[in-house]
Amino acid sequence: ASLHNKLGAFLTNPKLQCVLGDPKAKLDLRRVMDDGKVLIVNLSKGRLGENASSLLGTLVVTSLQLAAMSRANIPEQSRRDFSIVMDEFQSFATSSIATFLSEARKYRTHLILANQFTQQMNEGILAAVLGNVGSKVVFQLGSSDGKISSGRHPDH
Repeated sequence: ASLHNKLGAFLTNPKLQCVLGDPKAKLDLRRVMDDGKVLIVNLSKGRLGENASSLLGTLVVTSLQLAAMSRANIPEQSRRDFSIVMDEFQSFATSSIATFLSEARKYRTHLILANQFTQQMNEGILAAVLGNVGSKVVFQLGSSDGKISSGRHPDH
């Protein structure tokens, strides 16, 4: 039933049908990265609906990860830097984000992740973020996020 519901979001959403249903349309994410192009993907839940936005966002993030990792066939010094900015990234984060975070640097791909508070992430994704992120920018923290940001576990 769960799979049917998720597929139903693709099959019944006219906006997703336009994005995913055109066999002639092809977005080459590897070329976007290698050519230094800018790609903006608006996954507004208000426009697409929550399920469709999450599903499409997960698909885009996974595709970006695969495109980044395919850059292994280019010598590292020849790879062009590419930055990926994900707002509300917890909506699109799967367990594979941990791999993406730990390996993106070697493919000269940089992730900029934004969200409201850490409790929006499951424990595995939070651990991957805290273990791999080199720089954090934080504003107006709640008490549990303040403890995490300072390096203390919120339960202590």
